[in-house]
Amino acid sequence: MPILTNSVPKYRKHRPSSQAVVTLGGVDHYLGPHGTRSSGNQYGQLVSGWPAGGRRINCPDEPITVNELIVKYLKWARSYYRKRGRVTSSFESLKAALRRPRRLYGRTSAGEFGPKRFKALRLRLIERADVDFRVRRVARLKRSTNNKC
Repeated sequence: MPILTNSVPKYRKHRPSSQAVVTLGGVDHYLGPHGTRSSGNQYGQLVSGWPAGGRRINCPDEPITVNELIVKYLKWARSYYRKRGRVTSSFESLKAALRRPRRLYGRTSAGEFGPKRFKALRLRLIERADVDFRVRRVARLKRSTNNKC
């Protein structure tokens, strides 16, 4: 966890683009060519409003649920996992992987889905994978006996 300080965010030069940049709340704001008066003015405007905002990201009044978080993530993933205009198999695998957490923890708030619940989910997934593996073995045994009779 970073240590919060009362220092003013720095006016810096972004070397690849030669633009002035300032980072506020983990977001880079490009201000135009470095060293110009206009970039300095923009920097002053951004930084002057920064402490007034409480240096926090605005959070909604109601906590978001795991279901809502999954829906938003899948919406983003649908556009990200594309190749030649089509959704890839990676997206379908992602959807399948999110079914179990959605069923188990969908109505809980995303903030409550911490390390303990993630560990419990992981153990359930491991147990299920083991069961699926054993069922496939039994099915293979059944197929082999059917072919020989």
